[in-house]
Amino acid sequence: MAALMLAPLLLAVPAGYLAGGRLRHLIHVPLRHAWLLWLAVGLQFLQLRHVRPGFSLLIPVFGLVFAFLLGNLRGRGRGLQLAVGAVLTGGALNAAAIASNGRMPHTAEALRAAAALPADPTAAKHFVADAGTRLLWLGDVIPVPAIHGVISIGDIALLLGAAGIVVAGMRGSAARQPSRRSTT
Repeated sequence: MAALMLAPLLLAVPAGYLAGGRLRHLIHVPLRHAWLLWLAVGLQFLQLRHVRPGFSLLIPVFGLVFAFLLGNLRGRGRGLQLAVGAVLTGGALNAAAIASNGRMPHTAEALRAAAALPADPTAAKHFVADAGTRLLWLGDVIPVPAIHGVISIGDIALLLGAAGIVVAGMRGSAARQPSRRSTT
């Protein structure tokens, strides 16, 4: 699954260079409300280590990340706004599947096609879908054999959006845009 997390960088960095960007521009992107991300990381840690199945902290985690992204949109370029929109859309799709089931569903068929292992029945984040699963089409039903994993439509939107954020940052379009006033 780590390969999937690195995918946006593997795609975005060459695309950013092709678009005339530079990695050094990412350092100069001002971020507001970073504490929201740290809080989301803390909740994610609690989810993985201390919370039983059936009770998900993923929705509050998504909410904190959404708030961080929305809090950093003002004054940014159109490219970054579109990329963040893709991340928000992907997150909302994943949140809908999780909220309606308590955890992210995946199918046994997709797991077999990806040569992946099923989730531990006591896992806090995933479960194998059954007849009572709601919004299964939003779940992890897309096999990715190269990483022995399954992903969702929301994951694809998240990955594309994350790649777009990196490209926008490399181009400098993620940095604060100066206000444009008429001099006439």
